[in-house]
Amino acid sequence: MSWKNTDPLELWKTSTTLPITQNQIKGNDEIEGSHQQQPPAPVRIRFWMSTKQIDSKQRVDYFWKLILAWPDDWERRAIIWSKTGISITNTLTAFYIGIQIKFTADVFLLDPKLNFFQILRRIPAKSPFLVFALVGFVSQMLTMTFIFYPYLMFEGQLSTLNLTGRAVSLSLGMGMLVPLFSIPPIANSAFLKHREKLGMRKLPTGSVFDLIAQTFECTRSVWRKLPVIAGINVAGAGVVVCSMAWARNRIHSKVDIDPELINELVINSEYYQNQKRGIIGRKLYSIGNWLTNPKFLNFFEKKRISAPDSHHDI
Repeated sequence: MSWKNTDPLELWKTSTTLPITQNQIKGNDEIEGSHQQQPPAPVRIRFWMSTKQIDSKQRVDYFWKLILAWPDDWERRAIIWSKTGISITNTLTAFYIGIQIKFTADVFLLDPKLNFFQILRRIPAKSPFLVFALVGFVSQMLTMTFIFYPYLMFEGQLSTLNLTGRAVSLSLGMGMLVPLFSIPPIANSAFLKHREKLGMRKLPTGSVFDLIAQTFECTRSVWRKLPVIAGINVAGAGVVVCSMAWARNRIHSKVDIDPELINELVINSEYYQNQKRGIIGRKLYSIGNWLTNPKFLNFFEKKRISAPDSHHDI
């Protein structure tokens, strides 16, 4: 049989192979494992080595200047907008819980059939404003400290999984649990002070168990809404995580491509920020610069120093 009439496929099917020993298999597995255990090639070395040489405050200023002057609009907006997403969601859910729980008729109005807008119109304004303003402020501070700065301004310090866990925990804790357990005692104190101002009979304050029972009863009006509130908080945290992770990965992948461009953006950050503002933004920015101008501030400082403090200075 000549080679011209031989089918290569039939030759491959009828061919024999040499036996492979277990030592050869083990050796191949060790070689593959050694290749898999090797660390990935380092990336973005120059940029992160330069940022590690400055302290934390200068690092924050450096990154903020870089972000505010970043040329890609959507990447810049994703970073700037995501840092306030959790605090806004927590403020809205805390406000709704405050209206439905404490500032319902169970404590102030004694009329459980009032709807949401009637309650909103008739409740005292100080207590709910204090609660949701405090929740929004604390949420913003915790977001910047434990989520924004570690994830954005450090390479590999906080993974996306840890970022998701922190964002969801912060949203559920400050947006749902803190209002549930803090609003009833605060509103009870406001209710007792309101009775004293009206000259009504003073009610006994009660013990800790009475306060726990009152908190339990006040939160019953929100129990059915808790899954919806938790879903809103988790959804808000998810949007923040997705937008922050997307923008962070894109920005971090570009910072070491052209170090001269990065330094140019940081040095001339105010110029690039002003170019991105609209007409109203530029006017407000110019007014702010004029009010914070050293000549303007020194003028009032000279007036204050030259003015006599009392009749003994005359």
